[in-house]
Amino acid sequence: MSTAKWTHACLRPPNRMPRGRDGAAKAARPFGLRLGLSSAAQSRLIVLAPETASSLLCASMRPEAQRGSRGILLGTLILALLLSASSVYCAQGPAPGKGEPSQSAQAPGDTKELPKGWRTETRTIPVKALATGQLEPQTITCYVNELGMDFVLIRPGEFMMGSARGEPGREPGEGPQHQVRITKGFFIGAHEVTQEEYARVMGKSPSKHPGAQNPVERVSWTDAVEFCARLSKEGCTYRLPTEAEWEYACRAGSTTAYCCGDDVGELEKYAWYESDSGEQTHEVGLKQPNAWGLYDVHGNVWEWCQDWYGDYERGPVENPVGPASGTYRVVRGGSWFDYPVPLRSASRGRDSPSNHPDDHGFRVVCVPEGPHPP
Repeated sequence: MSTAKWTHACLRPPNRMPRGRDGAAKAARPFGLRLGLSSAAQSRLIVLAPETASSLLCASMRPEAQRGSRGILLGTLILALLLSASSVYCAQGPAPGKGEPSQSAQAPGDTKELPKGWRTETRTIPVKALATGQLEPQTITCYVNELGMDFVLIRPGEFMMGSARGEPGREPGEGPQHQVRITKGFFIGAHEVTQEEYARVMGKSPSKHPGAQNPVERVSWTDAVEFCARLSKEGCTYRLPTEAEWEYACRAGSTTAYCCGDDVGELEKYAWYESDSGEQTHEVGLKQPNAWGLYDVHGNVWEWCQDWYGDYERGPVENPVGPASGTYRVVRGGSWFDYPVPLRSASRGRDSPSNHPDDHGFRVVCVPEGPHPP
C-alpha cells in the first residue's frame, strides 16, 4: 500500500457492517364519485391536501349537505377549495421542518437569476417513495451550465446533521446530532465531476481509473479548489460544498443511515462500493439518484468538502462552515474501496488537503452573484 493510501485508510472510520389507511381515502371515495371525479383525481385530492380533504369531506357527507341544490352548491364549493389547496401545496412543497426543504427542491428558479449561458431541462427520474418503498417516476428541473455540467437547485431548509445514537457504525465525530438551518439556496452538481469535465478545465485528468464519464480521482483538495477557481467567472462563483450543504443535499429529506433507507441490501442500487465496484470507479449516473436528483452520493469516490475537519457545535446552527483552521479537510460519501459503514449519510472522513488517493474526487456548488436562488 502506498503512503498516501495508508494515510487515508488510517483516517477512515472502522469498516463495520451495519445490521440492519387508507381511512382518509375511503372517506373521500363517496364524495369523489358523487362529483364524477376519476380515481386519479380522487387520489390527487387526498394526497395533496389530506388535512383539508378530511374536514371538508366529512362536512360534505352530512345528510343536510346532500339535500337539493344546496348540496350541489356545497359540493362544488368544496371541490373548488380542494383544487385550490392542492395547487398551493404542489407549488410550495412541504413546510419547513426536520429534514425537509422549505420549498420543493426540484422547483425551477427564475431563469433571470441563472448564470449566463445556463439552460434548464426537465427530466424524469426514478425516486423511491417513502410510503411504499417502490420506485416512482418524478419530474425534476435540471440546470446545465455552459460546460454541460448538470446541477440541481437545493432550496433553503432545516435538517438534523450527524447520526443518532444507536445508528450502526456510528463514530464519535458524527455527534452530537444537531439542527442545521440552510438559509440560502444553491446549485450543486447532480454528479461528481467527471474526468472529461476536469480535463477541459485543467488540461488533463490525473485519474488512475480511466473513463471520460468516470469521476475524476487522484485529485487533492487543493486541486479541487483550483478547478473551482478556473471555472468561476463573472456572475457565477464555483466552490466545494460545505460539509453541512453536502449532508443536507445527500439526505434529500431522509433521516435514515442512507438516502435510500437503513437497509444495506438496498445500497447496491445507489452506490458503487466494495461489494459491486470491482475495485474501480464507474461512470457517474448509472445508479439510482436520491430524492432530489443527486447521483453517487454514496460510493464511487470520496468527495472533498470545503471545511476543515473539527468537532460539531452542540446546539442549533445556521449555515455552518466548520473550524477556521485545522490539519485535515473533510471528505464525504465513501468510495468504491469501502464497506457500507463509511458510505452512510452522516459518516465523516478526513484527509490532508495535499493528499490525492485514487478514491478521492469531488462535486461542485455554484452560487450566482446577485440574488440567491429562491
